[in-house]
Amino acid sequence: MLATVVNVPPVTKIPPIVTKDGVMAGPNFDDVPVRTQCPQCRKAIMTQTKRTVGLGAWLIVILLLCLPPLCLIPFFVNAVKDTEHRCPNCGNLLGVKKIVG
Repeated sequence: MLATVVNVPPVTKIPPIVTKDGVMAGPNFDDVPVRTQCPQCRKAIMTQTKRTVGLGAWLIVILLLCLPPLCLIPFFVNAVKDTEHRCPNCGNLLGVKKIVG
């Protein structure tokens, strides 16, 4: 039998930076899922991302209040939403990429 060699990218081992609310923040969290290790279940994972309405979206809504139908656009545009990164195994919140704040 021949063994197949698969090149798997290495797990990112960046020490977590924990904020005052207990959420990890780091330069590796972006708009796309990242490969890392969950500090809670200790498994090598690819994060699951979810878009949430954050401060940046609300600020744009406030700026667009003078144009009533257009002020709702930030709720439908992913570029102005925050991105949460969660562990697919245990559901632990690993980090958030925020637009503002």
